[in-house]
Amino acid sequence: MTTLQELFQCMNVASHQPQRVRSKSFTLRELFQGQLRGEPQSKSLISSVLSFRLDVNDRSHPEMVKEVLHTLADPNNHSESSSDLYHHHAIPDHVEAFFRPAGADVVRATTRPEPSLFHMTIGNAEKAFYGACLTRYVPLNDSSKLGPLEQVLQETEGLEVYVPAGLCIISRYPILDTLKQRLDSLHAAMQDDEAYLSDVNWLPSASQMAGLLSPFDFAAATVSQEAVPSLSALDKYVDFSMEELFSCLSVEHVVALVTCMLLERQIVLVSSRYSVLTSVGETLKSLIAPLQWSHVFAPILPKNMLECLQCPTPYLFGVHSSYRVELREMLEREGCGDGIVVVDLDADTMSSPGRPQLPDAVREPLVSQLLQLLKPKVFFSDFVPMLSSRTDASLARGFPQSHVRTCFREAVAALLRTVEEFRFVLSDDFDYVVVFDRIAFLRRLPPREQSFFRSFLETQVFSHEIASVGI
Repeated sequence: MTTLQELFQCMNVASHQPQRVRSKSFTLRELFQGQLRGEPQSKSLISSVLSFRLDVNDRSHPEMVKEVLHTLADPNNHSESSSDLYHHHAIPDHVEAFFRPAGADVVRATTRPEPSLFHMTIGNAEKAFYGACLTRYVPLNDSSKLGPLEQVLQETEGLEVYVPAGLCIISRYPILDTLKQRLDSLHAAMQDDEAYLSDVNWLPSASQMAGLLSPFDFAAATVSQEAVPSLSALDKYVDFSMEELFSCLSVEHVVALVTCMLLERQIVLVSSRYSVLTSVGETLKSLIAPLQWSHVFAPILPKNMLECLQCPTPYLFGVHSSYRVELREMLEREGCGDGIVVVDLDADTMSSPGRPQLPDAVREPLVSQLLQLLKPKVFFSDFVPMLSSRTDASLARGFPQSHVRTCFREAVAALLRTVEEFRFVLSDDFDYVVVFDRIAFLRRLPPREQSFFRSFLETQVFSHEIASVGI
């Protein structure tokens, strides 16, 4: 039997169908509702806890090795429920590359290198994992594993060889800051523990593992004053800071970057901070809501995976500035950099060939609202009456995250309102498709807006959104 979509394809008419609904959704709303149904968080919240260390037994080929301390994906349990757990919580492939994304090696120094802690996202919307990695540096005390020169420098200059080791905690739920805070608390409590500081094989105790695996604190995730957390508050809550994006980039660059997301461009973020890459990437996805980015998404791209930049489809990658040179060389060598939007978050620069712009009727109010929110003393500097002390007090309360999201949601809604009357739903007894009258819509637009909408109408975010509205 010919489907409606196949029929329209034969007629060379573009049609749109809703996305396949995933069987299980890993949102805080789902986690809370599962808790109300009596489902323990221990069966879903933390997918895996891993320890890792650089194996230096062969100094010519050091290798990062991991040990699984906890996992919901037990390959030896073959029950039906365990099969579902394994499917949803299996440890991501190549996870070792994310422990030290710039590459793992020993560090030679007279003082212990500073530890590092960052959060990360692995995978796209279909199967995203959220994690945090804590790395400490342990002195290599086995002299048999030191080279002759290293032994001499240790004796004469006090130069030690330090080996990276650490912990990684992974969840299917978007609890980035929570995961990072748990590892931070563990590290802070271990500063007087000799084994933690000097033994590369140190593992957390049972009580420390219990802390890493503890239930999510819903009370802290909602502003509701009710005894039971508000589901609407959980839907709005994000467990990361959006402030990093606006601290790194000007308002104009933020709006331009969100426009690139809407048009599904190939985007590379560059920063000297891994957590900034993750926060900025997640913020950009959040700011195009209710539209959904369904393409490749890796806000931390390990150095040994730079060839992924040759991917022909839309993507968002994040690259640490320590391998910026390799990034540039790879793009120049492969000739694939001409259409890529490269954003330097440390320098507030954005290289974008033929940078697209939102329609003025959407962009100008959005920029104005953001400047009022984020830079009121500049925006209102010539206004009468002058800014009041009440305004100063509101600024001191912190970054207006919910208001910023509202500004972008209203901007996206304004874009979608212009297309609604050209959308037609056609159905039979078995299915329905959405047809959009592209020609009539573009004919109605002023010439200066046509370039943006010609590109926007070709995107998956537009196709999925226009097909998701009920009949």
